[in-house]
Amino acid sequence: MPDTPADTTATEAAIRAQFERGIALVGEGDHEGAIAEFAAGREAAEKAGLRGLVAGARLNEGYAFSVAGDHDEAIERYALAVQAASEAGDTRRHLMALMSDAAELRLVGRNFEAVIVLDEYLGLLPDDAVEQRVRALIDRGIAKAMQDKFTASHEDLEEAWRLAHDAGLAELERATKFHQAEVYVRDQDPTSATMLYESGIREARDAGDTEMLKGVLLSAASVARMIGTLTAADAYYTEAEELYRAAGDTRQLAGSLYWHATTLKDMDRPEDAYALWQEEEGLLREMEETGALAECLFAQAELLREYGEWDDAVERYAEAAGLFGTLENTRMQADALYWLAMSLWSAGRNEEAAERAAELLEIASVDETHELEGKALGMRAMALADAGDTAGANEALDAAGTLCEEHSLDVLAIWMLARRAYVMAREGTTGDEVAGQMETVFRVAFEREQSGAGEAAIRRISDDIVKRVSDEYAAPLGTFKETFLTS
Repeated sequence: MPDTPADTTATEAAIRAQFERGIALVGEGDHEGAIAEFAAGREAAEKAGLRGLVAGARLNEGYAFSVAGDHDEAIERYALAVQAASEAGDTRRHLMALMSDAAELRLVGRNFEAVIVLDEYLGLLPDDAVEQRVRALIDRGIAKAMQDKFTASHEDLEEAWRLAHDAGLAELERATKFHQAEVYVRDQDPTSATMLYESGIREARDAGDTEMLKGVLLSAASVARMIGTLTAADAYYTEAEELYRAAGDTRQLAGSLYWHATTLKDMDRPEDAYALWQEEEGLLREMEETGALAECLFAQAELLREYGEWDDAVERYAEAAGLFGTLENTRMQADALYWLAMSLWSAGRNEEAAERAAELLEIASVDETHELEGKALGMRAMALADAGDTAGANEALDAAGTLCEEHSLDVLAIWMLARRAYVMAREGTTGDEVAGQMETVFRVAFEREQSGAGEAAIRRISDDIVKRVSDEYAAPLGTFKETFLTS
């Protein structure tokens, strides 16, 4: 929060001019220039014994660092402003510094310290500063909730609501209920949260408070999605999106579209979900939001893959992987590459699948992500086997098996054994021998107490063998499954 004092002496006027120049430089993005102006003003104030203006300089320094994103430095400057204002007996700047310090502390997750600062702020506030007290109680309640101190949090928020209600501060009254609902969500009480959100939606509509209504609708939708009332979530998202479109708020609209599409997918409405993700994609490309675009493309690819639209899935996985790589998000880049390879393999594009699996291996080996490295080796084995290189496929499975044993990756080891049966089928091994390999999978899974994983691997790889290699394996594998697996 910037400080522009209204003092009138020549010295004070000169310092004020430096503050104003510094604030202007902050707006222009000249951080170093702004800090220099504030420092010069502070030195002049210290020399003149103007402790209030020293506090003002520190406030402005904190503001500059906050705008620059250096929140730790901002916290330090605001703390110095608190000290200077206290020494000067300057209550106005003291309150400004405390509130600014608390906001920065909350921003970086230092909620315990924020509560201490807000305690001091509330103790210093005059009794008639009702609006400021309500806002501070809300902030303190949220800070307590972030420490999982839910009873204390609700006490602050209930007091804030009472004060706002008694003073006729309707907007703050609605805001307080909104934050109470958020605390209930964090406290894993979605029922209480939903009741407050529904009340908040009605009140915001009645008051014509569009900004509040948009926020409450999205929060209500999120909770509804979380507890599985998807029809309600769909309705909330739809109404919020109409408001965002009317306001031209593309950033918030894009965020709503992502989760709305996720909800529609869970409602088994894939075409509607895909349409919303496509709309979100267009908005994100216009805004050049790389991270969100990568996630949107990945979500589309997942949907397309589930419905066997391999080529379209490949296109989106490939772009998502590239974007995640640009952002140095190797975890998501690796996931995109894995499913890209799987989609290529499913589409019969085996050489490309093997290449992508090799690319994934490079990332996994550098990051020492052993499970991912094993999955990449297994994927590469399948692609090589389909391309006719069964020797290379067996070599990849040998490496994966060693990796699984070295790092106790039991579930992955079971899947590698099942993939070995696939390679055997590609080599032309008899049906009985392939079924024998599946019996090994079953036995190892039982011994390692991973029967569920064993059954899943057997069913999935057996289906792949019959569909992709030859239906001559259907009878021996069918007999094996009838004998060993539950129906």
